[in-house]
Amino acid sequence: MDLLKKQVTATISYQYEVKMTVITDFITDQMYKEGDLSEILAVLPSENEESYFEQIYDWSKIFVENEITDPKKYFEQFKFCQITRSS
Repeated sequence: MDLLKKQVTATISYQYEVKMTVITDFITDQMYKEGDLSEILAVLPSENEESYFEQIYDWSKIFVENEITDPKKYFEQFKFCQITRSS
């Protein structure tokens, strides 16, 4: 995360090995991709490459707009949330 440059770097891993690195740059509105998603798409048949990158872009935008500097910590806060019904 680089909020000053408005850039988010995401690494996509499979079986503990980084398969792709994606840098989303909101100043130039471009995504830079290095690597290959074929193994990941093979195990996620409902996904296609375009939708996968759309999700990365959308989450990256949320992080930048909300100045979230630690996405992992952001998601961890939801692990302990429970929905309860009141009668």
